[in-house]
Amino acid sequence: MAPVGHVYLVATPEVAVRDHAITASYLASDATSANLNVVLTVRNYTNAEVRRWYRVTLKDSNNTKVNSMEESVNVPAAADGTAGETSLSIALKGLTGLHPWSAEDPYLYNVEISQHDSDNNEEMAFNTKWGFRNITKQGNLIYVNNKRVFFKGVNTQDTHPEYGRAIDTETMLKDLTMMKQANINTVRTSHY
Repeated sequence: MAPVGHVYLVATPEVAVRDHAITASYLASDATSANLNVVLTVRNYTNAEVRRWYRVTLKDSNNTKVNSMEESVNVPAAADGTAGETSLSIALKGLTGLHPWSAEDPYLYNVEISQHDSDNNEEMAFNTKWGFRNITKQGNLIYVNNKRVFFKGVNTQDTHPEYGRAIDTETMLKDLTMMKQANINTVRTSHY
């Protein structure tokens, strides 16, 4: 019998980042310069207000540091035995010389986020992949990184001549490869 899936248990400190959101505001329409904003939601399961330092580091695909920023925040104590929560925003401003992300060139940066206690000991760290792309609409036209996009789409039924609606991975990848060779960039799947 094949394994169904994997289960992971993750231990976090009593004060930890519960969630994060990354956004960018572009200074150039081709996404080569931007401001990056990271919003952290921090949760405190202790009975006392604590201060934590957060460092956000942006690295390119070669793991070379592009920019970093540190901020501190006081996280309130647990109110009713559940958790105290606060939000923190860290901005990396004036990023220039960025490599934009596109479907043809899917260049990703690493956004590294770490939490430190008052003695500068690292308590937790994680990494998120991020691509810079600016999507705009001018009239009825769509532009990605200041380049016009033409949508060429097809409908697909996702059926196999032998397996019916049970598509195997090899057939699905072959279909996508043939669509890409035919300059198809939009697929509408059927709903059964």
